[in-house]
This record gives sequence, C-alpha cells and structure tokens, in this order.
Amino acid sequence: MVHERGSTSRDFWKLASRIQGTSAQLPGSWNSLPTELLVQILRDLPVADVLVCKRVNRTFHTTISASAEIQQKIKCFDANVIDGRSSPFDLVQRMSRVSAWADTWRTLQVTGQPMVLRPNESPWNYRSGSIFSCQTPSNRGISFYHLPSPQRDILYQQWTIPDLGYEPVFVCHDYTQELVVVATNNDDAFGSCARFHLLHDKTGDHHHEASERYLQLPAAIPRVTQEDHDLHIFGELLGLVVHVDDLFDITSLVISTHLLIFNWKTGTLLKHLTGDLLSHEIVFVDERHFLIPFAPQTLPGAYLAVVDCYRRDPDTHDEMLRGAAQEILLKHASLLLQLPPVLPAAHVEYQIVHAMSSTGTQGTRVRPPGRPFYVDYAPRLIVLSILIGEQMAPADLNPLTLLVPAPAVLARLAEAERTPGACAVLPWVAWAADTRAMHEPMEDICAARFLTSVYVDGRRRVTVWDFASVPALLRDVREPAEGVSVPPPEPLPGEGLTFEACGVLTGAPCRRVVSNLEVPRDRTVRLYEDGFVVYTQDPRDEVQVYAI
Repeated sequence: MVHERGSTSRDFWKLASRIQGTSAQLPGSWNSLPTELLVQILRDLPVADVLVCKRVNRTFHTTISASAEIQQKIKCFDANVIDGRSSPFDLVQRMSRVSAWADTWRTLQVTGQPMVLRPNESPWNYRSGSIFSCQTPSNRGISFYHLPSPQRDILYQQWTIPDLGYEPVFVCHDYTQELVVVATNNDDAFGSCARFHLLHDKTGDHHHEASERYLQLPAAIPRVTQEDHDLHIFGELLGLVVHVDDLFDITSLVISTHLLIFNWKTGTLLKHLTGDLLSHEIVFVDERHFLIPFAPQTLPGAYLAVVDCYRRDPDTHDEMLRGAAQEILLKHASLLLQLPPVLPAAHVEYQIVHAMSSTGTQGTRVRPPGRPFYVDYAPRLIVLSILIGEQMAPADLNPLTLLVPAPAVLARLAEAERTPGACAVLPWVAWAADTRAMHEPMEDICAARFLTSVYVDGRRRVTVWDFASVPALLRDVREPAEGVSVPPPEPLPGEGLTFEACGVLTGAPCRRVVSNLEVPRDRTVRLYEDGFVVYTQDPRDEVQVYAI
C-alpha cells in the first residue's frame, strides 16, 4: 500500500473535529467557511487527507469535485506522478496528459510499430529512469539513450561521452542528479587500486557537487570486475558490494565480501563491512538507511537489517566504520525484519537472498523543464529473490520471490525510531501483510511496476504487476477490464512444507498482461518510465522500443 509523503496536517484535523463536535451549537459552520479558504486548505493537504475530506459533507464534496487543481492533484496521486506546474502546459492539458498516460498503463495495449535502434555497441547494461547507457565500441567512452514518451512530448535522444581517457570497468548512472559513476582499475609502480570517478553525465567533466574527483577504494579491494559487484546511488549515498579473491593464495577458492557505503558528495567512507552476507546486493531505504539480508549468529533464521549509515557505536560512541558484518549490522541496525521462518529440518536454511530495488531517491531531483508531469519514484519496490535448501544440494533449492513496497519499510522504520538508540526486531507475522509473494520470477522493476512473463499456449506474454495507489486499485476493482486482475490474498507458497504457518500475504497489486505483444523466449525485456525495451545479448541485433 502506497501512502503519500508529507504532513498529516494534524492541526487542521484538530480544528475540524472541534468544529464538527460543536456543529449543534454552530449550525452551518462548514457551509459558512469561504470557498477560497476551503480550497486553499484542501490544496495544501496530502491527497490521502483530501480523499477523506471528500466524505465529510456535501460542501467538501462539491468543493473538491469543482476544483480542477485539486482533481489534478488526485489524478497525479493515482498515477504515481508529479505535476509539471512550471511547464508551458495549462492545467487542462496537464490533466489530459496524466489521464491518458495512466489509462494506457492500465490497458497495456501496444499500438503501432516499435522504434528500432541499432546501437552497434555492447548490450545495454544500465538504466536510470528512461535513459539506458553502455560502453562505446572503443570501450573508452559511454553512450546514453534517452527513450521517447509520446504522452510527455519527449523525443528520442542519443549522446556520447566519446573518450574518458581511460577504459571503464562498469558504470552506474543517476539521471536525476546528472551523475555517472565510472569504475576503473589503475595499475602503476606502486601496485593496483580501484577508483570511482564522479562525472557529469552530459559532459564527462567532474561533477560539480562532488568535492573529490574520484573515490578511492580501500587497499583490500585492489581491483573490481564487471561480474563481481553491485553498485547503487541514492541521493548522497553510494553503496557497493564487491567480492574479492584472496590474492595471497592463488590456489585458494576463498573469496571475501566487502560492503562499502560512501557519501559521494563529501568523499567520506561511511561504512566498510566484511564477512559473510546472504546477499550480493545492497538496497537503500532512504538517504540515511540501507537494507541488507543477513543471518545473525545470535538470532534464529534470516532477517532484513535496516542499518543507519551515520549511526555511531552505542557503547563507545565511535564511528566504527570498519569491522565484521555481523557485529556492525547488529550494533548499527535500527530495525530487523524477520524473513519467513523455515520449518526445522536438518541442513535446510536460507542460502542466498538477492535484494533489489527500483531506482529512486528522496533528495532534490533534477527535473528537465517543459514536461506536463514527472514519474514519482517515492513508491519504489524492493524485491527479494530467496533460495532456501541444503547447502550441499544446490539443485534442490526452493525459490521464493517476495515484493515489498519501500513506503511500507519506511513506515516500519519510523515506528522503530521512536525509541532512539534501540533496534526493533519484528517477527515475520508482524509485517507479513506488507509483502506480496510472486509466483513468477522478476525480469525487471521500474518505479512501482514489476515486470515478468507468462506463457499462454506456449507463447510468451509480457506481464506487469502494478503497485498503484490505493484509489487506483479500488477503481480497478470497481471497473474490471480485460487484462486486469486483482488476485485474492493467499498463503505463502510452501507454507506447511518449507515455512512455518504464519499468516497470509495481502496487498495484492493489479496484474496487466500485454495481450497483443508476443516476445521470443531468447529476448530480454526491460521496463522504462514510458514503455518497454526488447533486445538480445548480441550487440549486432536490433533493439526494439515500445513506447506506450
């Protein structure tokens, strides 16, 4: 369930209850409120409160229904977008654009022929919003592809940083901050070192908000590779999980795992954790906390640890940046969320938990002017791909995919932090209703949408699970349409066999199947803000872009 950010306007509700409670002594008190004042109050309220106000009395209902500005606010809330008030589009045009965009995502019918691209370069390996990026044929530059949006008058655009002066190992891009992070390995007479260069994505110059030209990785990580890493940007935070071979024993298969958190704007290393982790990925919850699965030695089962990047050691008040993952995660965690408990069985336990998140940040976003609306990334999705079973029998591992809306974790975190310095531990039964078990594996996520495939008569159909706002879900229930389904709550898959009985999962999203688009099995499908991208791993093949 997605809630709007912002104040709940408690002062207004105190006033409202006071007036409502004295309505017998003050007849017509609501009706005597000037319409201009009422509109101003409603305009400043979060949408969730506006929808409640609409049911207060006839005056509220009439005022809300008659105000085009408030109606546009509700439409944007439904569609998970932000109104482009500063654009040249007037209010009526913006309302029309948002309605058309939301309706197209509801029906998901592909119209017309796709736009065909032939980049003649390496396969696209990173997406930020509507911008895909890849290395140039020389391997010393980066090409960017801004994909189109008919509903927002965004045309296809391609630009290149032709020569960085070095060969990137991999890149990470955040278009909302115009930041591209380029990883390199540097070899000189003093040895090897790995660096993250902080560049502007349009020019390739040093990013103006970064105090350092690059981030130097610790000596324990002399090199990075394309395969053994996970890198994410969220506001001022940059997180890296990397696996490093034991350089002192080339015959050993020992691989050490490092988790690093930087503030890329100041160049400060905030956390450096080493040790066994259940996950090879990192997920940022907000601009202060990250989430990572781990199995604590002192607690049964597996947990999601929500860790404060800036929290000091509760015993010594030191920063305690470096150390064993087990110790730091427990000492610096603000919240532990238990994953579904596994039934007692010999050697059966959590093996791997892949934690992924759709891109997003709650910081100041760069919004190019002139657009009728912008995609709101606050209602992000966190996806957990879990493998459970015996360590010595990898072929028999039981897979499970859990999907958690990020606002649900933020709400739990806000409750936990009411007691400063303490770490709240929530058993699975206490937060299971925040999650959704997915039968199909994830192929991609973007904003509040989860992409997978279904097979009908042997044919692959693109399918989108849409975690829209509550009003949009209710509208789908009231007005069922072809290709839209709202599945009922159901038990956790494997409950009674693998997992302990611990309640059902609720908050089902709407499922939309693109019925008129058949995709070959060997193609990769990716979501972007305004449609789909279909391509193969062969860089010589064409890339098809389906804009809604």
